Amino acid sequence: MLTKIKNRIIGSQNDKHFLEILYGSVWSFGGRTIAMILGLLLNLFITRYYGAESMGLFALINSFFAIALIMSLMGIDTAILRLVPEYRNRYFFNTVISLYVKIVVMIIIMSLIVTGISYFNIEWISKYLFDKVEISYPLTVAAMFIVINALGALNLNFIRAFKAIKLFAVLEIVRPITKILSLIILTILSANLYNPVYAIFAGNVLFLLVSFGLVWYILNFNLKSSSIVDSKKEYKVDYFSILSLSFPMFLTAALLIVISQTDILMLGMFSDLKQVGVYAIVMKLAVLTSFVLGAINTMIAPKFSELFHNGQIEELRSVAQKSSKLMFLTSLPIVLILVIFGTIILDLFGTEFNIGYVPLLIIVLGQLIASMVGSIGYFLNMTGHQKELNKFVIFAGALNIILNYFLIPIYGMEGAAIASAFSLVLWKILAMFYAKRKFGFFIGYLPFYTFLNEKFNE
Repeated sequence: MLTKIKNRIIGSQNDKHFLEILYGSVWSFGGRTIAMILGLLLNLFITRYYGAESMGLFALINSFFAIALIMSLMGIDTAILRLVPEYRNRYFFNTVISLYVKIVVMIIIMSLIVTGISYFNIEWISKYLFDKVEISYPLTVAAMFIVINALGALNLNFIRAFKAIKLFAVLEIVRPITKILSLIILTILSANLYNPVYAIFAGNVLFLLVSFGLVWYILNFNLKSSSIVDSKKEYKVDYFSILSLSFPMFLTAALLIVISQTDILMLGMFSDLKQVGVYAIVMKLAVLTSFVLGAINTMIAPKFSELFHNGQIEELRSVAQKSSKLMFLTSLPIVLILVIFGTIILDLFGTEFNIGYVPLLIIVLGQLIASMVGSIGYFLNMTGHQKELNKFVIFAGALNIILNYFLIPIYGMEGAAIASAFSLVLWKILAMFYAKRKFGFFIGYLPFYTFLNEKFNE
């Protein structure tokens, strides 16, 4: 048994591509862990000092930003994970700089359009969509910060595309720190119930300034390093080529937001802010099960693009399967902790939050199953199958809306949790079988099948 484990470790050490992902994931995991702890402290501060209703408003504003962000980025944040590694390998580095400048211009234009549409429809959104006229003011202010939020998200993914994982980890930590500091200062100055929302706005501004500084550093460093390379060629970046690649990814990202945010938004329609606040905390805790998935995905997307465009399909298979196994094995302990200690953890936010235990169980089970499939979304996006991925996510997104519509009025938070978990698992499994048909191998990890198969072949 020990010999087998040792051989597996040696095998992983000989796989330089997986080793790169493993080391990068450790850095990303460290950054995400600190950011997660800080985020939970921020939520704890809000719930303890401002109450569940303020937490509900905080969650709704974050959901508003999430949807506005998808519309503003138009899939470009995912497209650069594929384009930057490709352009760095094939063309002069000036091409990458040109790509970044054009993307910034595109995002500013699209963000301003989204801002205008949001601003002139705030009354309808607050009164008729949520039936809560009291949120019209914070939504109006939030619309003014859409551009800042979008540019910050772009810079974060641009740094990620360079696999500058240490800087990426730093930015992950900076984001919650800026919001915590903003909220502390605002709380000291006044006891306004909108302070948690104002903290989001102030934090996004500070985050954008830091991210621009890090992007400038990366571009400047790589430009100097690339000056000695003369074997590459020129390439003129055009807006159409960027949009033709990013638009299918935008559709996928938009629908994934539908799946992840519809339950909160529809709870806001059919229930009160207290229920939304409790469910928002449940979702924060449930996301911990996919915490490692996010850390590994930080490195996996550009690595998939690099291996596929270099024709290294066997290496691509190995990296995909090993990363899926790593995701499942590291997610399982987190699931067990939330199942066993879920009520105790929820009580930390206040006794009114322990009603979220059953929804928490439903969602973490869905997240655990999803972790077995691995990074299937990035796998299809980075290998040129983004249009096919769209179809699976469209189907799951539509089903998610329908399930939420019928289940929330009857079962409340439990209904929202069932709709969210089922939709997530469905599109991942459909996408996994499609990838098997196209590439001839599963990228997922089936623990019981793998264990039994190894036993019979010993």
